[in-house]
Amino acid sequence: MSDLKQGVTLEIMGEGLSGGPLNDAMKANLVARQGDIKFDIDWTTLGEYLDSLVRRGISPNVASFVGATTVRVHVLGEDDRDPTPAELARMQELVRQAMREGALGVGSSLIYAPAFFAETPELIALAYRVEERHAEHPQVPRGLARMLEHVSEALEEHMQKEERILFPMMRAGGMPMIMGPIQVMEHEHVEHGERLRQLEALTNNHTPPADACTSWHALYAGTRKLVDDVMQHIHLENNVLFPQFSGQHC
Repeated sequence: MSDLKQGVTLEIMGEGLSGGPLNDAMKANLVARQGDIKFDIDWTTLGEYLDSLVRRGISPNVASFVGATTVRVHVLGEDDRDPTPAELARMQELVRQAMREGALGVGSSLIYAPAFFAETPELIALAYRVEERHAEHPQVPRGLARMLEHVSEALEEHMQKEERILFPMMRAGGMPMIMGPIQVMEHEHVEHGERLRQLEALTNNHTPPADACTSWHALYAGTRKLVDDVMQHIHLENNVLFPQFSGQHC
């Protein structure tokens, strides 16, 4: 009633965490954290949670996003690791189910653990979801998921070359042939930069449309961070690390 007396007639929930979906461990944790007010956790899915509110009685109107953190904890717990393909598919299905049950979208809160553990594979999955759900939107970033897959594959291959070839040579103090691998890395940095410019063009410089859902905002926040991280990597190598070996010749 206090909300209504202040003129609040609608409450939107689900920023990072939502009432569902829950597994047994999550339910037990919610019960253990209850204070003076005790209540049964008699729901599992987000839709069942909203139905539970109706049964118990609630004054304002309510709506909810499905929390990205809730989905992640449901499948991975609090672990700081990437999901396996099977786990990622399970996370996607949980989101689809919540959307069918009335979720407004996916609510992320990426500054808090475990949400900030999410990395490129989850960003790719989110891109596929946005492209699917907003296929008719004039500003939908068609092809973004595939582009992110190509960027991820290229970066992974680049990092492996550095770990296997370049960095061992650097740890050994450099050698006459080190400029060859460095020049290969510099050339790939140019290619990475071009891919990132294409990504920025496709996402309107990571700017979602005015009517974008939370999932779309989270996606573009992730692409912006990806670009910033890669550009920082390129800057440090091109301008700090590589010049230390510029006096050595092939």
